[in-house]
This record gives sequence, C-alpha cells and structure tokens, in this order.
Amino acid sequence: MNKILIVDDESINLRILSNCLKRQDGFDVLIARSGEDALKRVEYIKPEIILLDVMMPGIDGFEVCRHLKANENTRDIPIIFLTVFSETKDKIKGLELGAVDYITKPFDSDEVSVRVKTQLTIRDLQKQLEEKNFQLKREIIKYKRIEKVIQSQFDELEMRIMLLISDGLKNNTIAALTNRANGTIRNRVSRILKKIDGKRRDDIKKFVRRYDFPKKNKTS
Repeated sequence: MNKILIVDDESINLRILSNCLKRQDGFDVLIARSGEDALKRVEYIKPEIILLDVMMPGIDGFEVCRHLKANENTRDIPIIFLTVFSETKDKIKGLELGAVDYITKPFDSDEVSVRVKTQLTIRDLQKQLEEKNFQLKREIIKYKRIEKVIQSQFDELEMRIMLLISDGLKNNTIAALTNRANGTIRNRVSRILKKIDGKRRDDIKKFVRRYDFPKKNKTS
C-alpha cells in the first residue's frame, strides 16, 4: 500500500485530504502538523509521496521542500504543494525547488485523487527505468569482461600461428587444420593469415622472439 504524508497545520485540511485518499483510493495516509514535524517523520516513514502545505507557521512548505531535496535519503520523494496561491510566480518558485505539482485550495477530491495517482505512476515508472538501467550497466560490464577474455584468447591464437609459421608450417596448411573449427575461429584465423601474409619468415621469427612466446614441448 502506498504511503502518503500530508503536511498541514490546519486540522480541517488534514481531515478532508485523509478521507479523500483513504476512502477513494485506499492509501496509507500519515500526517504531520508542522514543517518541523514533517522533517522528523519523513526519515523513518519514507512515504511514496508528500502533500505539503506552503503557508505554515515556523518552517514553511518552501523551506521544508528545500531541506528534503538537499537530503540524499529524501530528495527523490515527489512533493505536491497545497496552496491558496494562484499566481504563476508562486507556483514557479515551488517547481524550481523540486516540487512536481500543485493542488489549489479549496480541494476537489477528484482532482486530488488524479494528481496523486499521476505522480505515483510517474514515480513507479522512474523506479522501473532506474532498475532497467542498473541491469543494463551490469550486462555491459559483464560483456566487456567476456570480450576482454575472448580478445586475449585470439591474441594468443595469433601468436601461436606466427610461431607455427616461424617453425616452417605454411599458411595454407594452417588454414586446412582449422577447417573443422567453428565459424568464429575460422574467420579469425583467416584474418590473421591475411594480416601476416607476405611477411618474411625471418621477420616473424624476430617478432616471436621479441615477445618470448613459449614453444610447446615437441616430445609431449
């Protein structure tokens, strides 16, 4: 059940909103009667959304919002301001502080329900997107590690082919030996042979000696 924290210093507003959200939508509604109380409760309540009155004695709604958005543990909680203000500049101030919406007093129960549900839906979609992004990052890291291992194996394969050529084995003989390998290996061997085709055997021997590539024991 979604938890909603309503912050308002007027009991009538708390009662109207609580009844609306409990009866109409079945939300778990929690209340705070001041900005100070809200800041204390939100840390352990961890609501999915906050309905926050702007005009309150002591710490007003704007200041509460500023505190919540500065806290790493609460900054992602959607905040809907409750206000009698209708001027655009007041609404812009709240949105700039990080609020997601406004509900104007006097309240209309249907409007309250729709606005709250909309923000909860957006929040759920954001969480799903964050989870997908996290999984994608993990997959990218995983495939990069696999790619690194495969590249290392192909590098070793190239060195072994160059070692065989330095020992006198011909390119077409090496290609024939890999005919039964899978397509990836055959293609890789083909590219390696094209890469070193035309190089003198002495140059290849120098290259192999420079990297001190270990030869297999011929008696084994």
